[in-house]
Amino acid sequence: MNQLSLLNITQLAIIKNAELLAFHQDTTIGTAATPFEATATTPTTTPPEYYSGASSKGIHVFIINTSSGAATKTFTLSNVPGIGTGGTWKFHDMWTGTDLSGTYAATANFSVNVAAHDTVAYLLTMMD
Repeated sequence: MNQLSLLNITQLAIIKNAELLAFHQDTTIGTAATPFEATATTPTTTPPEYYSGASSKGIHVFIINTSSGAATKTFTLSNVPGIGTGGTWKFHDMWTGTDLSGTYAATANFSVNVAAHDTVAYLLTMMD
């Protein structure tokens, strides 16, 4: 029996997301996302809730909410490996395929509300 036939439309959309697959199958860099420290004061969780990884398109940030309620998650851009302390960055939502409005300095904090047991995925690119 084909196990994929047991998935609903939402589940299929998740595993077929072209942007997430492009990160996973990047042939130029091809390394996995790894945990990073979100801010100097963010408590460490098990499993970690903040991950980043590089690809040929930019730097990807994945935030997981492991709690049973919605939560605001915050990270400092300069804490993301590869961002550094300079430059201005654009965020692209990998789930919706849309750019977020505005840009962010490397020293800025970024906050997002994440539903219970959900994940957000962003592609960060430096502005020219």
